Amino acid sequence: ILNFALTLEHLEAAFYKWGLAKFSSSDYDSSGYSSSIRQNFVNVANQEATHVQILTTVIKALGGTPVPACKYMFPVKNVHDFLLVARALEVTGVSAYLGQVAGLNGNILTAAATITTVEARHSTFLNELLGGAASPYPFDTPLTAREVITIAINFIKSCP
Repeated sequence: ILNFALTLEHLEAAFYKWGLAKFSSSDYDSSGYSSSIRQNFVNVANQEATHVQILTTVIKALGGTPVPACKYMFPVKNVHDFLLVARALEVTGVSAYLGQVAGLNGNILTAAATITTVEARHSTFLNELLGGAASPYPFDTPLTAREVITIAINFIKSCP
């Protein structure tokens, strides 16, 4: 379960790193978004990188082997597309953690829950940024590992 979470965190961390390299503050301005929003994505990218580091550390501490990052491709041509994909990844991340919660307990459950709430805040930020309701539904939908992989595979070019 932890390597499953790490796989998604690798994807999100890579996406934000890629997006920050691709789009400058002026790209946000010319797309109709405030350039200050880019700084929010610097923070999100740092948080996703921290999730990768923590999950990697926990997996090793439990005697496991952390799954390495894949090579990714992102179908994004402009800032608006970047925001749409970011929202889709964050919603998927929340639902992925929820779908795995039944198999977790103790400190692992606590760690997963603390990551899930951060992913939910990222999703809320993106919902509002894109003109939607901050919290559009009373409940989030848990996704199975198969459902999550079906979504994530669209961004994976290859894996070691």
